[in-house]
Amino acid sequence: PDLADNIWSNSGEIAGNGIDDDGNGYVDDVCGWDFVDNDNDPTDPYGHGTHVAGTIAAMGDNGTGTVGVCWTARIMPLRFLNTFGYGTVADEISAIEYAIANGAKVINASYGSSGFSQPEYDAIEDAGAAGILFVAAAGNTATDNDASPFYPASYDLANIVSVAATDQDDKRASFSNYGVTSVDVGAPGKNVYSTKPGRQTVWSDDFEDGNMDDWTTGGTENTWGLTDQVSSSGTYSLADSSGEDYENGTASWAQAPVLNLTSRAGTKLQFQLRGASESYKDLLYVQTSTDGSTWRNQTILIDEDLYESVSGTEFGQWTSATVDLGSYDGRDTVYVKFYFETDGENVYDGWYIDDVTVTAASADADYQFMQGTSMATPHVAGLAGLILSRFAGISNTEVKDRILNGAESKASLSGKVSTGGRINAFNSLTLPSKPTGLSATLTSLTSIRLTWNDVADEEGYRIERKAGEEGAFSRVATLGSDQTSYTDNDVLAGRVYYYRLTAFNGSGNSSSATTTVYAVNLTDGGGGGGGCFLTATGRP
Repeated sequence: PDLADNIWSNSGEIAGNGIDDDGNGYVDDVCGWDFVDNDNDPTDPYGHGTHVAGTIAAMGDNGTGTVGVCWTARIMPLRFLNTFGYGTVADEISAIEYAIANGAKVINASYGSSGFSQPEYDAIEDAGAAGILFVAAAGNTATDNDASPFYPASYDLANIVSVAATDQDDKRASFSNYGVTSVDVGAPGKNVYSTKPGRQTVWSDDFEDGNMDDWTTGGTENTWGLTDQVSSSGTYSLADSSGEDYENGTASWAQAPVLNLTSRAGTKLQFQLRGASESYKDLLYVQTSTDGSTWRNQTILIDEDLYESVSGTEFGQWTSATVDLGSYDGRDTVYVKFYFETDGENVYDGWYIDDVTVTAASADADYQFMQGTSMATPHVAGLAGLILSRFAGISNTEVKDRILNGAESKASLSGKVSTGGRINAFNSLTLPSKPTGLSATLTSLTSIRLTWNDVADEEGYRIERKAGEEGAFSRVATLGSDQTSYTDNDVLAGRVYYYRLTAFNGSGNSSSATTTVYAVNLTDGGGGGGGCFLTATGRP
């Protein structure tokens, strides 16, 4: 409810007619696309993207939940991370290409890895050429991105803003990556309250009725049943061997009641697990089927690690496990079972399962606290939206400059990010605009005159100069407000001069306008002093 009115709508598509009306290769993509399941429902079962979206654009002044940095931004939901929060670069690139093709202005990239990818780099560069600002999370391993890059935040591209996380005391969050050359700015990323996808229970069993009447078991050496020896909650749990060591040569299973996932989206299975079995030999699987005869092993997420099967002795305590059932959304018949297979050597206590729950997305409002540079990044993306809404036609370069130039210095970020500061929306919105119309005219052998258009809201101008490409800029003048010209009387003939003009006020500095002028040598027309001339060139 806090996001519904701010979701982007594809005006070229007619909902529900099964036709690719706009011819972009995506059928019925009315409000984005799911590149994981390859369908037009980018529902977020992971919960991460929805939280990010709320920080950017949750509606304000509606008496509900929270508020985004940019209340009326349009969110274009493009999902390429699965229920576990993992995705492929190929799907990411497809999402970026979709955003480019459909007119996005800002991409929030609250994801990343340590792997460099040239295709990913190229896609982000293409986004920049299309005018898109790419705001990326710096990472959460408390490491220096200058030494150990984290991509895509660490790509050296002009349209990327790399974001570190700060806490509520304006200190760099302990988990946040940093990098004085590779990370640009900090933003709030700890204890961030925002939108969470609503969930509804499709089916559950905590086994506290003391029976398995709606379950079926079977297979070789089948000893599946309930036990009261251990449980995650209450009295009973499901066990492959009912509290005793399992048998060798087992190929047995316990199957849950048939699920009807018609009209469901973002479905997932969650359960509590503990136990032990011979590592890599005696294996517990979660299997699914649509016909009850052809079964498919599912990936299991446990403590941020992915397993094709579970074995070993490190699961002595109850731990949460998740299986993505999203590929079965909309099916009216879905089977789920726990399948245990053992070899002919060594037996252990086996596996206990409790609090089995199948949930799906719902439209109910929910909220949660989260932390990470993923939560800092949407603060910056939202600020980019504010800037775009205030300054019509502004380029992504100018948006980035406003974000960085408006940063508020913080001791904990000094030497850690390039700006040394945390974003400040007020500063970024009230900075003077970049001066326009800067030109240079050579008026004598030792004089160059600069002229420009006056900008609003400035308190003055700073002029910097360098001689030659390899030189460093140094300030040559500071002027008051409403000035539109300056004459530099300290130049030498035969040299190339580069000028940089910046407006400033109490909020900070504008982007810089630049120009170049070549002070050409005095030329003798030959024979007696006539025909002298001067030339100059200017480049905005």
